[in-house]
Amino acid sequence: MSNIEIRTIAEEVERFIRDSSNLNAKEAEERLLPILRDLLAKDGFDLVGKIRPESTATDYVAHKRPSSGKPYKLGVEYKHYGPEHPVDQRAIDQMLTAAQRSNLEGIILISRPGFTQLALEVAQAYHPFELQLLDFNGLRGWVSRVEKADNGRYSRIIALITELSREAARIIAADPQQLEYLEWRDLERMIAIVLEKLGFQAELTPASKDGGKDVILSLEDNGVVRTYIIEVKHWRSGQRVGQGLAMEFVQVVAREGREGGLFLATYGYTEDAFSSLTEIERSKVRFGSEQKIVNLCQTFVKAECGLWTPALETLMKVLFEGTQ
Repeated sequence: MSNIEIRTIAEEVERFIRDSSNLNAKEAEERLLPILRDLLAKDGFDLVGKIRPESTATDYVAHKRPSSGKPYKLGVEYKHYGPEHPVDQRAIDQMLTAAQRSNLEGIILISRPGFTQLALEVAQAYHPFELQLLDFNGLRGWVSRVEKADNGRYSRIIALITELSREAARIIAADPQQLEYLEWRDLERMIAIVLEKLGFQAELTPASKDGGKDVILSLEDNGVVRTYIIEVKHWRSGQRVGQGLAMEFVQVVAREGREGGLFLATYGYTEDAFSSLTEIERSKVRFGSEQKIVNLCQTFVKAECGLWTPALETLMKVLFEGTQ
């Protein structure tokens, strides 16, 4: 699971927690289901959808994908009680009894209002199977654990991919024609890493459903965070970007309240690409082509040599200089 996927899960968890007070029990379960499926998948489980109440003690059952040994069956339950009704000891006892009949090896119980002290003490006692009680902070902790595990497990891979992107930038700075051999996703990643080195905070968005933005840039100015977005088009067909995509990008920048945007198209733009844009829109959104990408790579090489001062004015200049 990539860092981007983990961030997406974390964002979904925060949205769920924020919206939970306005959801009924059924709506809450529907919102929580894909979150649980992703988190459990990270631990090697396949989560089954809603099942018949009489068939098990819990709302859902997750099966461990066995590589060796006995399969592991985990029950997952969510309680959407009001804040004044934390799950008590009696509810835990009932669930433990029912779980034994269902031949579960473990249970995860998630409670919106949390648990009483007695319920927590029961959970900490010995049982023939695992019992985990999670309130919303516990759900956040689950996401954090997954994130830390991934960072530790894939740090060498991430370092390798990052170094490959840096080397690509060095090659393109010296020989711009090499840009043609980069795949579109590799180009997006390279641009994000280049701008990170120059002094921005750069976030590469998911490969699909990115909402018209491939890289999100952040920059602090006197305590105020400014954000910019970058969209990259690197079509093998050599097709030029037209009026429709240019206008869509302007709308994304405006709709999301960004400080500005940079559209990069390696094969340029059609003659009428900017004909419908107003002067105000052109002041917030700029358009660059292959040469702009090459210039960013060349500035990156200077930064690596220590010949770079990432002052605010300098960063704004390097981001938009040489664009239309």
